[in-house]
Amino acid sequence: MTLLPKKVRRKLDQQNQQFTKQTKAQEDKISKLESDIAAKTKKQSEIEQN
Repeated sequence: MTLLPKKVRRKLDQQNQQFTKQTKAQEDKISKLESDIAAKTKKQSEIEQN
């Protein structure tokens, strides 16, 4: 395995951290949307049963 120059490695590490943060933010958004959908589905089901 070849070692990358420190400058390149530092830049890649920064990009990786940025991508990790973006991924986490997107996962949080997806989770919220899933919760919203579940709540609306439950509410709709309750309305239909009445």
